[in-house]
Amino acid sequence: MIVLGLNLIHGDSSACIIKNGKILSAAEEERFTRIKHSSQFPFNAIKFCLKSNNIEIKEVNYITVNSKLSYNLFHKAFFLLKNLSASFFLKKRQI
Repeated sequence: MIVLGLNLIHGDSSACIIKNGKILSAAEEERFTRIKHSSQFPFNAIKFCLKSNNIEIKEVNYITVNSKLSYNLFHKAFFLLKNLSASFFLKKRQI
């Protein structure tokens, strides 16, 4: 059984390949885009994981995605509030 695991929805997006319960490879998207803590869809990380193990996407049995949206919720809320106030201040100042 081959599983493609994806880390999405927040920063540090990544992909990994697991075959019969063993991790074969894993990579973060920032390695390819050179954008620290990249939250882009991990196209490059997926390609790397598949290619480095000579696996085609049609051979993958399952694709899994992380789903714990409440993870690190306090830090996400703090970041949001901090940036909302900063953007409000900048808009107000430009007027």
